[in-house]
Amino acid sequence: VPLWTVLPQPDLRFWLRVDPAVAMRRLEMRLERRTADEHVTGLQGYARVFDDLAKGDTEYTLDAADSMDAISSRIASAVLARLQLPPDRDVATHAERSNAPIAATSRPVLEVAAVRLDGAARGPVPGADLLALRRALVRFGGDPLAMPAAWWVEAWLAQVVLDFRSGWQATAGGAVRLPIWPAALAAMPEMADVPMLPELLRMLPVLQFVGPACHFGPAADAVFALFACGTAGLQRARAAYLRAFSRVTHSLDP
Repeated sequence: VPLWTVLPQPDLRFWLRVDPAVAMRRLEMRLERRTADEHVTGLQGYARVFDDLAKGDTEYTLDAADSMDAISSRIASAVLARLQLPPDRDVATHAERSNAPIAATSRPVLEVAAVRLDGAARGPVPGADLLALRRALVRFGGDPLAMPAAWWVEAWLAQVVLDFRSGWQATAGGAVRLPIWPAALAAMPEMADVPMLPELLRMLPVLQFVGPACHFGPAADAVFALFACGTAGLQRARAAYLRAFSRVTHSLDP
């Protein structure tokens, strides 16, 4: 079963506009033979088609020439506006949103969040929806390995960010339960080639550790399984995570 048959349709879609001349200059720097469509005429055609695609009320066009901060801010502004939109209010037109000023900041709803590490957590925790989606993919006969491990890890942390931003409620003890410490995950050697993790960490509130910690259990293993295969891979992931946790938390006792 193809992955896209079980993934829900996106609420928002973002298109990245690349100037054909800029793209050609970048291609000239690449020491590889070009494909048949990598020429000025072909790239200009792609640019026209992409401009025509972004026409719906939930479509946004981003400029690749903008800074990463500007692009991230525009995406964050659109997502936050979508989350906070009252159900009885009409969605603004694409033209209105395209001309709307970019928010000066994309600070999370919670600026500081107390977090209790609970690798054996039962019940809902931030990021659980993505893990449920992965389980559903397997149940419907899909193959999670058809998508790169980096994609799953980025998607999980993005779900954690969205859960915090949409006002995730703390438990009775006043702390939000997380199966693993996000910064420790990003600091693992296995994540060295996943460049989006630092950007996603910046979108999280300041996380304050509330002890004691339960590092391992089914909830934590479900996250490790996004990139670790088999029993041996899971054991290596646990060990690497503990080392990374010690590095990023310093004074905290893992």
